[in-house]
Amino acid sequence: AFYHWEENDLPATMDVQLITSRDGIRWRRQGERRPFLRRGPDGSAFSGMIFANPWLIPMGDELWLYYAGTDRLHLPAGERQQSGMFRATMRRDGIVSADAGYGGGEFTSPPLIFKGHALEVNFDGSAGGWAKVELQDTSGRPLPGFTLADAQTVTGNSVLKRVAWKNDPDLSVLAGQPLRLRLVMRDAKLYAFQFRTEGRL
Repeated sequence: AFYHWEENDLPATMDVQLITSRDGIRWRRQGERRPFLRRGPDGSAFSGMIFANPWLIPMGDELWLYYAGTDRLHLPAGERQQSGMFRATMRRDGIVSADAGYGGGEFTSPPLIFKGHALEVNFDGSAGGWAKVELQDTSGRPLPGFTLADAQTVTGNSVLKRVAWKNDPDLSVLAGQPLRLRLVMRDAKLYAFQFRTEGRL
């Protein structure tokens, strides 16, 4: 039997969830309906309900999200009410990440075709995390000069960390042909990767 919820069992509050669409017609709630932007601590001016602007604003290495908040509940207004406009910040491309715990983990991308001469990752290794990148052909065979043994360890925390291999080969020799990226990580988050052509993208 299902539990019958009474009217007072659930709080009369509102937070913000993330929904995405690839075509603008079919939408999906991400993260099992968990809050993307959580309301504030009890008693704060955004502890009751929050209403977010739907547009993320790129500002340097961050994304800004403006939202309105109030301590009022989704009930008839009482005597006390605080409200205001607020800004949440997050790292660029930081909405989702591929995570590896202390025991390590890895994944391999589907085949990709790229332009450019360098690979950069949006990576957070915190204090002791790391990653290595191997380039493979579409059958999963490591490409000479770009194997895991050739890979230099990526550490630190930056939205633009350059990936390198021994002898610092130029990736442009592989541009235009399909390849896979194998990423091996430990205690780290990978948010995004990109191939650079000229300067910073």
